[in-house]
Amino acid sequence: MSSELDDYFSRFTYQPAPAAGTRPEEVVWRRVGQIEIAGSRLYIGDSWAIASESIEVPISPGVYVIDAQCFSYGTDGRIAVIRGRLQGSNPEGSREAGEFAVDVASAGFIDADALDRWTRADQAAYEAWQESFSEAGVAEIAGFFACEAIGSAMVHSSTGFGDGVYKVATLLEGDRPVGFEARFLEDGQGYFDAGSRVRAELDRPRTFKERLSLLWTVPLAFGALVVGVTFGLVGLVFLKLANLLKRLR
Repeated sequence: MSSELDDYFSRFTYQPAPAAGTRPEEVVWRRVGQIEIAGSRLYIGDSWAIASESIEVPISPGVYVIDAQCFSYGTDGRIAVIRGRLQGSNPEGSREAGEFAVDVASAGFIDADALDRWTRADQAAYEAWQESFSEAGVAEIAGFFACEAIGSAMVHSSTGFGDGVYKVATLLEGDRPVGFEARFLEDGQGYFDAGSRVRAELDRPRTFKERLSLLWTVPLAFGALVVGVTFGLVGLVFLKLANLLKRLR
């Protein structure tokens, strides 16, 4: 069944690609769906290895409404934020929950208590389920991948412009955790622009130890390249000589 999010993203043609640095023309929230979480912990991380490449976020049991903040860059649309909110709650604040990394441009969100019980009981079955997700080639920008063994599903979402390290916040009603928010793009971030955290890291003054490390690693890398090329050329020469000897026989 098509979601509000699917309907929204169906408008994008992706050609011609927006110019690099183009600011979002439109910022909207669209509904992805809802999911029931029975446990008190949520795993948020790489959707291709959710049991191991994730962080643990506190949660209150119940039904969660999942929404996505979308940036439109004209012909291209991206998900900037995934937010889950306990149905009937009214979040009044938030606190940082941590960071997670993805290298397949896809984040996952799943009931950690239920997943842990399953993996302890049948690790092989979990691995088969996880592999089925990675092989499924899910078409949705964001959606739900069923997991019958835990009686729920994994929420999955594309992550802004792809791979990276992303922050997570816990949404609070008083002291009670009633939601989560994973941010993939900063407010107003330009098309394929590096975020402020990346720019800050590039501009950060290096310590003496870091500069010293570069003095070693750069020459070593260059030396390895030279050795590799040299051995490759020597191998090529021997191969040509062998072929020549075969013709002379």
